[in-house]
Amino acid sequence: MGVRSIPSPASITKEEFEKYLDRYDSCIEAVSQSKGSRHGERSLLDLDEYRYGEAVATFGSTPPKREMELEDVKTLVHWKL
Repeated sequence: MGVRSIPSPASITKEEFEKYLDRYDSCIEAVSQSKGSRHGERSLLDLDEYRYGEAVATFGSTPPKREMELEDVKTLVHWKL
């Protein structure tokens, strides 16, 4: 089995991008299930839902609904890692 190459941002078509984007949710769910989470930590799926749901709703408006606190930043950094 050969190694699949990942298209560069300069060469990906809109159709290819949309195909990959359509697979995002199922990919995050599969990775989250396969890795699990440590005791007391949120799963990747939970972190992703926070990042694209709660965080956007809370901090994405002008003005934001509230100021970002240290725990919010920690959660976003944990999602990123």
